Amino acid sequence: MLIYTPYVYLIGWTKLNRWYYGCSYACGNKIANPNQLWTTYFTSSKIVKNFRKKYGEPDIIEIRKTFETAIQAQLWEARVIYRMKMVSDEKFLNQRDMSGHFHNKGGYKHSETSIKNYKKSFDEERRIALSEWAIKHNNEMSSESRKKAGINSSKTKKENREKYIGSNNHCYGIARTPEHKKNISVGTKKAMSNPALSEHLSKKAKERCTLEWRKNKSENNKLKVCCVRCRTVMGKSSIGRHRLGKKCIPVFMSDIPF
Repeated sequence: MLIYTPYVYLIGWTKLNRWYYGCSYACGNKIANPNQLWTTYFTSSKIVKNFRKKYGEPDIIEIRKTFETAIQAQLWEARVIYRMKMVSDEKFLNQRDMSGHFHNKGGYKHSETSIKNYKKSFDEERRIALSEWAIKHNNEMSSESRKKAGINSSKTKKENREKYIGSNNHCYGIARTPEHKKNISVGTKKAMSNPALSEHLSKKAKERCTLEWRKNKSENNKLKVCCVRCRTVMGKSSIGRHRLGKKCIPVFMSDIPF
């Protein structure tokens, strides 16, 4: 009897310098077990399937790590793919990370259904539904589940901030050199000499001085939304800037019912 053991793995074709990093966490009829890798389980990737047909079997097949739960395996896979930027690296066959980013490296055509679903992802109704679901799911999670999923509490976030305050900060005690200050000054003056930029900044500054803008800003900050990637709850006006930041690391997306 096979024991349910989610795991992450690496396969590769050394002569071609092509690699694929994956995760197996299925249960039910197809139970996850390291003993099945490349005996009965050959990944679920269509890219790998086509690559095998063209170039043969990989010469590197490794179990990188095993886990107790599917969530732990998914988290590990997501972080490795995200931090090593595999989806944008030509050496890796991975074309999607768990944040939803997709990189077409050539030879792949989207189906009509795929294009339709992609356009649907920009619908305002779907964004609101995802945010409401994430907030509800986030509130229902137990403290143990939150810990396993890597969702930090306010206490943990405060502790992390304190690690880099004062002498613990890597920039503590480092003064800018005269040359550095000069470069900043030259760059700022060069940028501000652009009439289009000056006009844009002036326009934005005038907008922020109006009572209507400040009122809308206050109302947006009161509205709380939840990032569907990393489950961080924040003000509505901060979500756009948050998604562009490096701290928005995906947790896991497989259980989102959309």
